[in-house]
Amino acid sequence: MTTLINDIKYGFRQLRKSPGFTFIAALTLAIGISANITMFSVVNAVLLRPLPFEDSDCLVVVRQHDKQFGMTTGFSYPGFLDWREQNQVFDEFAAYTRSRFDLIEDDEGVSKIDGAMVSGDFFSLLGVSAYLGRTFTKADEQQNKESVAVISYDFWRSRFGQEKDILGRAVTLHYDTYTINGVLPHIETYTIAGVLPRGFHYPESIGDAQIWTVLNPTGEQLTNRSYCWLFAAGRLKAGLTIEQALPLLNMLQKRLTEAYGTGDSEVLMYGLRDMVVRDVRTTLWILYGIVGFILLIVCANVANLCLARASSRDKEVAVRSALGANKLRLLRQFTTESILLSLAGGVTGLIVTVWTIAVFRVKIADFVPMVDSVRVNPQVLLFGLGISLLVGIFLGIAPFRFIQRSRLANVLTERRSSSEHNGRFSNMLISGQIAVALVLSIGMVLMIRSMMRLSSANIGFNRENLVTFNVGMGGIEKAQRFQFSRDLLERLSALPYVKNVATDSSMPCSARGAIAPVTVEGHASPDGKPVRAVCHNVSPDYFKTLQIPIQIGRGISPEEHQRKDKVVVINESLAQRFWPDKDPIGKEINCIGQQYRVVGVAADMIQGDIKMNKPNHLFFPFDMITIFTVPDLSIVVRAQSDPGSFIEQARAILRDIDATLPLYGVSTFKAQMNKCISQERFTTAFLTIFASIALLLIVIGIYGVVSYAVAQRTSEIGIRMALGAQKTGILTMVLKRGLLLLIIGLFIGIAGAIGLTRFLSSYLYEVSATDSVTFVLVPLFITAVSMLACFIPARRAAKIDPMEALRYE
Repeated sequence: MTTLINDIKYGFRQLRKSPGFTFIAALTLAIGISANITMFSVVNAVLLRPLPFEDSDCLVVVRQHDKQFGMTTGFSYPGFLDWREQNQVFDEFAAYTRSRFDLIEDDEGVSKIDGAMVSGDFFSLLGVSAYLGRTFTKADEQQNKESVAVISYDFWRSRFGQEKDILGRAVTLHYDTYTINGVLPHIETYTIAGVLPRGFHYPESIGDAQIWTVLNPTGEQLTNRSYCWLFAAGRLKAGLTIEQALPLLNMLQKRLTEAYGTGDSEVLMYGLRDMVVRDVRTTLWILYGIVGFILLIVCANVANLCLARASSRDKEVAVRSALGANKLRLLRQFTTESILLSLAGGVTGLIVTVWTIAVFRVKIADFVPMVDSVRVNPQVLLFGLGISLLVGIFLGIAPFRFIQRSRLANVLTERRSSSEHNGRFSNMLISGQIAVALVLSIGMVLMIRSMMRLSSANIGFNRENLVTFNVGMGGIEKAQRFQFSRDLLERLSALPYVKNVATDSSMPCSARGAIAPVTVEGHASPDGKPVRAVCHNVSPDYFKTLQIPIQIGRGISPEEHQRKDKVVVINESLAQRFWPDKDPIGKEINCIGQQYRVVGVAADMIQGDIKMNKPNHLFFPFDMITIFTVPDLSIVVRAQSDPGSFIEQARAILRDIDATLPLYGVSTFKAQMNKCISQERFTTAFLTIFASIALLLIVIGIYGVVSYAVAQRTSEIGIRMALGAQKTGILTMVLKRGLLLLIIGLFIGIAGAIGLTRFLSSYLYEVSATDSVTFVLVPLFITAVSMLACFIPARRAAKIDPMEALRYE
């Protein structure tokens, strides 16, 4: 123990003797360690750590795949009840659906609140108890029971100021239920029965819910087995796997299909965590791999610094060896010093991590689930300590391995035989850095080029100066909603800065859209799969507002809206699917059992995701009541300039019409489009930052290695010049060393990039993962930067005065 304390004291003295080396090495290590701790905190919270529910590995989500229409659906309410009573694989089985409540308050009017309706055993399924009061039970599902609600901890704190007497308080909620024939409004008073624990979020589908109520199906929801509006989750019995459970559930589904004559469907089941993270798993591992590469470059750079510093201490090592110190004793001393150095970098990196995690949580919130659980915790601290120790051990062993090769007689006579070994190892490290930096830089350029293509992609409409918002129409009778909508659109269109205004039930900037099967008599699908289309209920000026070109025919006229004519506008892809190279105007198309006459063909456009192929679209008259009718009104406005300038005027108009209706969800189309590609944008920014750091580190590394080589060969260069060598010859000799390292690194890097950039394929848009332009320009750029780093010490070598060099020797 005394020896260890002495080693630590000696290590501190050595680091203090070289403040410049200590500062640069610790700062470089802090960059690599901080990046790795930050990404580990994200990966650990999202991918590795169990979900915060009891025995979360047993939790699964269940869906049905409708074989007739090729769609993934949930459950009908009677179907859910049958499953809950008859299944043999779940200890508990619960249903839930997302809802948007209008919270009606006398003093504050109406506000829109995210909510969820769940079966009575939902919280017991998760093993979640209330922070205050209670959660639901199956008894709460009874029709004649008092209507109760539970609220989230955050809602209790923000809306009710954490009042302890919240239990038993009444809240009035408006919500709409969907039916086959339209939307039914409900206004009901609930008694708050409990407050959920702090931080509780169900991560799948309803994670934003602030108010939770018990399922209260009515009318068709209660009896119609074709109306699948519920999601379901279950807890597998002990020892049962998904693979074992699926055949049993498919047998149950087959029995129910035969008993009730419902459509043929197949059961789909996923682990709850797998369902939640499936869209981000690959992204997070790619980002983690990137910071791993950065740590390799950092370690190589600092190892080179340690080698250069250690070579000046070989006499010290030789003297201590002559006095009886064995190799293990010397290795321990070197390792202690390097561990102290890496711990300094680790502590600095941890301090930086606290800030970077806060930034990360904001930047990845749009596409990564459970970001609230990303924080510095004991696991993250242990990871930081472990990675700092591993780096420290490597930095101690690497230089010692080459210094201990120095022979005692050579060192004492100042013949440094270890320099050749050190040089080889340094060269390996530099070539490795170049290879890794090349892989990251190629990935960066591929992503940047992809983002440029995405930004200029033809999305089918003009996104400039478009703003969208929603108006909650709770409390307005169904028969009055269309007249209210027309009045509001007319008054909005009269505002001075508004060019056009329209409404759409499935906004193209939203990934959510009503999808339905489409058929045409006499036209079978070529591949046997049902044709599906995104369905829109739009107002007359919709195409003018979004500036969607009408390629054939016309849009839907105001008169057709008023008469509720069964007409439809289709897009080009759908027209080509059914009537290739023919005029579709006047043809009939069937959707959900009703015939519609085609009056126009619009240009193809996206639906939410720019990268996905443009889907089929159907545009119906706005006043036509179909199952695509939504309870709230979604409005899109094209402004003459800044689209945000008229929002307050719109609020004033809405207050004048009906002060109880909320206006919410204000956003520009451009912001919505950017949100759809937030994952790609963040990955591009992440790669750009760390590829730039990698380039900076290799420039510093190459400069340091070549400068050190010049310093070691000062006397040789002086002799060469004294014997007649020209400056250009000296310059070429030094540059050759750097060029050789560069060529080796480039070959390794290009081979690595060909193998690794394929993982970026799913993020690239109209750019190949082996794009030839990128694979030529990036190595050329790294070559130019690296040769510039070599040229500075080479030029200094060419200016060496032979007499000064020989006098020094």
